[in-house]
Amino acid sequence: MSTYTWNFSDIFAIIWCRALTDRFKAFNEHITAKFTTSFIFKGSKNNIYASEGIRTDFQRLLKLNDDTAGFISPLLISCYCYNIFLMILNIFRWLDPRGTGDTERSTYIYFSFLQFSMRVILITYHASNVHHSTIPIEKSLERIPDELVTKTLERLEAQLCKRPVGIFLFGTFCITRYFFISIVSFLFTTEIVLLQTVGSGQGSQSSGGTVGQKGT
Repeated sequence: MSTYTWNFSDIFAIIWCRALTDRFKAFNEHITAKFTTSFIFKGSKNNIYASEGIRTDFQRLLKLNDDTAGFISPLLISCYCYNIFLMILNIFRWLDPRGTGDTERSTYIYFSFLQFSMRVILITYHASNVHHSTIPIEKSLERIPDELVTKTLERLEAQLCKRPVGIFLFGTFCITRYFFISIVSFLFTTEIVLLQTVGSGQGSQSSGGTVGQKGT
């Protein structure tokens, strides 16, 4: 039952991230269609109206992104904590020398680790796509001809460069492609600390046993 619940939570978060990604992609296509060379606005008023409409649409899209991030941020945090904890536990069990020789146990640990790894990869990939889908918007704004650039478009471009757009976890940091590298670094660091702790504990036990035998 718990596995089903967590799988549903992961899928639910992925669906929301995909929906946001599609919205930003549609917005980028809207900009491209507005300012292509085959369809150029004539007259400064048309340019101003088009720029104001684009900036208004983008502000609404930002509001939707912030509301969605605030809604699914606790869910993403819980999914990351649950999956990463079990990944660390499975790696620790796999590298523990006390469990060597048990094929069934090793197989279970391997496939369990693979499952949790895929869940973390999928969540990170789809959540980072929200931020990644905003990068073409900046490039589309840069490709607009100079005669069509207005102050509104300049403010929109400055807004994109000033603040990254994407899924923020509790407003602290944005989930990007580099976030997965941070997770891998955290896993390796934690496993090294755990293995060193186990090794020192076994060393102290063996030294204590040796001293006891000499005393007798």
